[in-house]
Amino acid sequence: MDFRDADRRYDALKRQYRDGNLSAEQLEAQLKEIMVQDRDGNWWSKHTETGEWYYYDGSTWVQRNPPDYEYEPTPAQEQPPPAQEQPPPVREQPRVQTSATDAVRAPGAAVPGYLMPLSIGATLLCCPATGIPAIVYSVQARSKSQAGDTAGASQAIKNANIWLWVSVGLGLVGYFFYFIIGASSTTGY
Repeated sequence: MDFRDADRRYDALKRQYRDGNLSAEQLEAQLKEIMVQDRDGNWWSKHTETGEWYYYDGSTWVQRNPPDYEYEPTPAQEQPPPAQEQPPPVREQPRVQTSATDAVRAPGAAVPGYLMPLSIGATLLCCPATGIPAIVYSVQARSKSQAGDTAGASQAIKNANIWLWVSVGLGLVGYFFYFIIGASSTTGY
């Protein structure tokens, strides 16, 4: 599927949604199926509400038009339907990006860099005192991402990563001294 095919499919899905033949959840599920991967391996998705293109830059979804692409709206999209024909929103749609620093998560997108399993392992095997903050920040990252706050989720992932590495580092230092002291006590020094 290319960008133009995805645009046509999006227009058809939005008409079905406006006519009441498609729920918001069904619309989001269909939009996941019409994501487009460009020749550089970047994934692109249409915004549920606005129809604008977003691409995933590795950590956040950024609004931008696809490369070498100009959108040509279909005649049905050029004329918005009368207000009384639009059903009320079933639930709040994802927010639209307003600036380069305001990140938007596509509906159903995975939490990038989810560190919960590693944080639990570092807490149990390395250093509980510094592993617990890693767990707390991992939980925050997941909840913020599910709420659509990608910027907050990214910051929580960074904090979890810092505490994770501190925990692993302290654990390795602790194991090193444990074995040095253990080896020296068996040799009689």
